[in-house]
Amino acid sequence: MQSEKVINFMNQNIRALKEIEEIIHHDEKQQISALSIEEMDQLKSYIGTMKGACEAAIKLASSYKTTAPKPTNKKTTKANSRKAEKNSDIDEVDDSEFEDLLK
Repeated sequence: MQSEKVINFMNQNIRALKEIEEIIHHDEKQQISALSIEEMDQLKSYIGTMKGACEAAIKLASSYKTTAPKPTNKKTTKANSRKAEKNSDIDEVDDSEFEDLLK
């Protein structure tokens, strides 16, 4: 499943819809339009519907998005094991020799 591609495509669509909204706002300021009022209303409705659909598709695709496990490197795994062993040794330090300092 290629959920990342779906997410990227939906984000592209949202950016394009925002660009269309900017054109509409500019067109409304100019008070001269190539579109009728009905066409403008249809376009605005379409933008709202498509933004909602894109956001829903992103949400759906994100729920299927999986992260691939990192490949394990034997050297790294052994090094991490050694670090863990060293850290566990540190946790087992006898505090009795520091009691005089704490008083």
